[in-house]
Amino acid sequence: MSVCCGNPAFADDVSVLALTPVHLQKMVNFVYKYCQNWNVSIIDKSSVTVFTKGRSQSEVNIRYGNRSFIQIDSFVHLGIVYLYNLKDKCRVSQRVQKAKNALFSMSAQGVHAQGVNLKVSVDIYSKVIIPIALYGSEL
Repeated sequence: MSVCCGNPAFADDVSVLALTPVHLQKMVNFVYKYCQNWNVSIIDKSSVTVFTKGRSQSEVNIRYGNRSFIQIDSFVHLGIVYLYNLKDKCRVSQRVQKAKNALFSMSAQGVHAQGVNLKVSVDIYSKVIIPIALYGSEL
């Protein structure tokens, strides 16, 4: 089976995605060889998450050279929380809380009906609060 997929990356934050543990191990081996050739080291915060719709993860042993990655239930990539069971309740409540915090912060600065001009308040709300609330929602 051959699968071509983009691996999300931003600056030095990279995720490696695969459909099976065998494919993941092959990709990690490729990264390991690349790092050996170019004398690059991977920081110890690397880990593995197995996504499943079930109640528990299956155990995998992915090795990077002679080290095994730890397996975790959730992780944060670019500020977005991912859970192994693909549930998004935690992610949604986190985004709502961040939007509330931003709204209260803006209100404290005078961005409300009795403060700054209503058009300016609506413009700031749509350009600041809404993007905070919707960040990562496509995922």
